[in-house]
Amino acid sequence: MFSVRDTCIMVCKQDRLSLEKARQVLTQFAEIPIRRTKLRLTEATKIAYNHSIYAYDTYVLDCARQYRSPLLSLDNQLLAIGKELELQLLEVSK
Repeated sequence: MFSVRDTCIMVCKQDRLSLEKARQVLTQFAEIPIRRTKLRLTEATKIAYNHSIYAYDTYVLDCARQYRSPLLSLDNQLLAIGKELELQLLEVSK
């Protein structure tokens, strides 16, 4: 939850997201059921290697792929890689 909150604050300061939209994102995020799962380290490592991104981001991408869940992110690079991996994307409008 904290990384989502921090990201909302950052993109608001960059004028990429309105304060009202940030509140909406946080409210909706709080309603998402969170499931603990084992990390698929081999798959995540392949994604990290192929796209030169951090492990945390690869875990998010691999979970979306594994569970066929839409990817919700404010990170343009993560969304681009998700698109390349043919994941369903949920985008937040400003």
